[in-house]
Amino acid sequence: MLRESNVLSIMGNHDQRVAETSAITKTAINAMTTDEIFSKGFLAFNNLEITSKNKDYLKNFTKQLKLRCNNFELLMVHGSPTKIDEYLYPDSEKLIEISKKVDEDVIISGHTHSPYHLIKNGRHFINPGSVGKPKDRRYEATYMTLDITEQIQSNIVQVDYPIEELIKAIKNNPFVSNGLIDHLKEGY
Repeated sequence: MLRESNVLSIMGNHDQRVAETSAITKTAINAMTTDEIFSKGFLAFNNLEITSKNKDYLKNFTKQLKLRCNNFELLMVHGSPTKIDEYLYPDSEKLIEISKKVDEDVIISGHTHSPYHLIKNGRHFINPGSVGKPKDRRYEATYMTLDITEQIQSNIVQVDYPIEELIKAIKNNPFVSNGLIDHLKEGY
């Protein structure tokens, strides 16, 4: 659907792992121990479910996307401008450090799964949150709308998420640890 709609997308750390992981056979999966299933099962499952065409699509995601909107430069990354899996928490000194190194006015990232909009040294740090596996002590999905005109205004939107359907799917999937259920319910 994203590909058909030409949605601009960046690579996340899980996209990267799925795209770069070699195909795995059912025989190899059947030889895994329970611990291996829980630690590597999602990769095995994804390799069985995701088509080669879709893996190639993920491989071609960019790790950074730069856009200009009105008089503002935007940088979109998954983790941080330097690492795909680096956490940029709202109270982190890393935001100050990055604000001194980037040229863009707005840095939009994810990875923490917690929504925020902060200004550090004149740079806007924006995280829209998460659709699935939230980490901000609530289970709802969040996304953000931005109004970029003379200034930058954000609005965090919370929407219900079919968590019970997801929990049922986890319980019925031997490749996903049931330990994930508490994370989803409690938002951590």
